[in-house]
Amino acid sequence: MNSTSARPACKMSPNLTGALFTRHRYNSEQYWKPGTQETTEEQEMNPQSTQTVRILGWAGLFPFAFLPLIAALDTAEWLQRLLLTYAVIILAFMAGTLWARFLNAAEPGRFRLIASNVLALAAWPSVLLDLHWAAFWLAIVFSAHLVLDEPWRSGDLPGWYRRLRLYLSGSVIGLLVLTGLIGAGRGF
Repeated sequence: MNSTSARPACKMSPNLTGALFTRHRYNSEQYWKPGTQETTEEQEMNPQSTQTVRILGWAGLFPFAFLPLIAALDTAEWLQRLLLTYAVIILAFMAGTLWARFLNAAEPGRFRLIASNVLALAAWPSVLLDLHWAAFWLAIVFSAHLVLDEPWRSGDLPGWYRRLRLYLSGSVIGLLVLTGLIGAGRGF
């Protein structure tokens, strides 16, 4: 095929282009000026959405609460694997927050973008480990994610969400450490 008859690799409809590349409020110049960003709940999300985020966040913690219980009891291995797989899926989901931070950053650096993939890949082998070792390893990986994401320093997130993230991440890490300690004590 010669170069004059080649078709463009991708041709987007003008309607689609406008939909994909609309100005997001995080991309506005004013948003990044010091003292101009306000992060009240009302400006960030409507109350119903805020409530949904909180409900989903706390509901997502329930499977982690079962991990110490299954470590203390003599449970089927499939149940242990099921809950460990859930933890890995949640870690991969949370690693996506690093992608979002990269995409919304005024001056994005590649470190967090690469770290998000490294964290997801680091969590994956835990499904092959014994319960207590997997729990300890996942606690380390969740801790690394929390440090990299820095929700406590993020001015682009509303205060209620930063607190929620810290509570949930701290709870997950604590439950994973407790699971590891119980499992190690039982000799798994």
